[in-house]
Amino acid sequence: YVTAWGALIAQGKLGADDFVIVSAASSSVGIAAIQIARSVGATVIATTRTSAKAKPLQEAGAHHVIATAEEDLAARVKAITNGKGARVVFDPIGGPAIAQLAECMAFGGILLEYGALSTDAGTFPQFALLGKCLT
Repeated sequence: YVTAWGALIAQGKLGADDFVIVSAASSSVGIAAIQIARSVGATVIATTRTSAKAKPLQEAGAHHVIATAEEDLAARVKAITNGKGARVVFDPIGGPAIAQLAECMAFGGILLEYGALSTDAGTFPQFALLGKCLT
């Protein structure tokens, strides 16, 4: 809970009007992030690799669940947020996922990277970072 609170509340200033993407959401920190985000009224978009974990994530409080191995992440986030994107992303994966997540973000958004579950190097999403003024 301290990891999720520090990132989402202290750093991300998450609030009621925000969309937040919680990747690897079925982890213990992911579940804590869902609960913390819900407590401040944010809309939670949880990601997981397959739809097998969708129901448990919804039961844990996620408003939306995206199975990244089965769905187009950016297209789903765009549809969920009415084209706005998520202002806050909370991610423990890193690697190639960073560029995908940056594409899903709102102008002025913040990506909170708290791990490196992926051992693959990712590309730096310079165009999304600069074009959307991301942090």
